[in-house]
Amino acid sequence: MSKRTRLFHLASPLLAVVISLTLAGCSRQQSSVAEADLRKESQGLTIPDWENPEVVGINKVPNLPRFGMQMAVPAEFNTLRWFGLGPHETYWDRKTGAAVGLYSGSVNEHIHLYVRPQENGNKSDVRWMTLTDSDGVGLIAVGMPTIDVSAWPFTMQDLEKARHIHELPQRDTITINLDYKQMGVGGDDSWGARTHPEYILSAKPYHYRFRLTPYAATLGDIRHLTHRGLPEVH
Repeated sequence: MSKRTRLFHLASPLLAVVISLTLAGCSRQQSSVAEADLRKESQGLTIPDWENPEVVGINKVPNLPRFGMQMAVPAEFNTLRWFGLGPHETYWDRKTGAAVGLYSGSVNEHIHLYVRPQENGNKSDVRWMTLTDSDGVGLIAVGMPTIDVSAWPFTMQDLEKARHIHELPQRDTITINLDYKQMGVGGDDSWGARTHPEYILSAKPYHYRFRLTPYAATLGDIRHLTHRGLPEVH
């Protein structure tokens, strides 16, 4: 699956986001490519239900590693705050030791540099998260009801190419993952065991929704912002 979202402007009162979403497991004719240039006032923008279309040749399609959206923002938006499981990274089958709470820190504090660079830093069952700059201005993502989130100072392509930690660059953008879910980690026997069936994203239709909104302390109590409902989409 390929998902790319670029944030061009994050200046009150306008937010401009261009979304390009391509879903795996479909023929060329049926692949869903949704592109939109969304500009809303400071009330925010709505990401409606996203659903992958009917999967073609479902018996031949591999399981999904994740289903969600990935985007990039300028590196100055490097303070992460979330209400969900934490404070350490959590995954579908690695979260019973975490507690729901309000956590925060820099993006670099909430990644995990494994000896072999790989997927890391996921936060499960997140009700909302903010990514802000030194002035407290940025974005808030609200799960409907929850999402998985992570933020990296490098790209997914960097993780795939690097073989050692020192090969990971420090980009001038922050990669944000706003996911419905990822498959479990597995490795019950110190890494060799496969993921249990109940933690696998099999090749079938999925859908999820969240709200993405410009955020600043001047907008008021964050609890009120997170409890606003989504408008009807026609």
